Amino acid sequence: MISAPSPITAARTSMRSRLAIGMAIAFCASTCGAYAPDEDTYAFHEAIQALTAIDVLTVGSVDQALFTRLSKELDNGSFTSYTAHKGEFANLPISEVELRCRNGAPGDCLLSIELARPGPMPEVFVETFWPTSEFTLASPHGSGSRSYWSVQQGRDRISVGLLYTEERITALVIDRIPPRANPSPTPLTPLPPLPPEEVLPTR
Repeated sequence: MISAPSPITAARTSMRSRLAIGMAIAFCASTCGAYAPDEDTYAFHEAIQALTAIDVLTVGSVDQALFTRLSKELDNGSFTSYTAHKGEFANLPISEVELRCRNGAPGDCLLSIELARPGPMPEVFVETFWPTSEFTLASPHGSGSRSYWSVQQGRDRISVGLLYTEERITALVIDRIPPRANPSPTPLTPLPPLPPEEVLPTR
């Protein structure tokens, strides 16, 4: 006669069973294509490539690419900023877009896009398209802090990011503003030598 297991033994067996099932699901998710890139992930990447293909990021070209209408927000003498609060990127609605350009240098611009609806999972996007990207972790102490992944493609520094509390990409930045090298200090002109000291005749 087989005795019935004690309640403690039965609970342990049930816990092991649930753990084994969970591990099997996780293994299948990583090996069975559950996190393979979908059409939206490919569309997101294609939309980025379309923006980087624009020769010069101007108000007109950005308006056309993002179905928006930028208006001048600020000119601080060094940079001029244009913003809008609607548009579309990769079939996703935009909550805010900013184009910031260096005055006197039309090609030196930064384009920032905030999505109203999250995009693809960053891990899937990065593993598929940016395997060599640089990752920066968000700070849990900053409400506006973001984790982001960045790559350099020619003249463009491209970053995708998400807030600390989010799971999907909600921001994109294309940076074409090259860093300004610090000018070398001009060497000081040496002072002329002092005239020889005059020797007074003795009396």
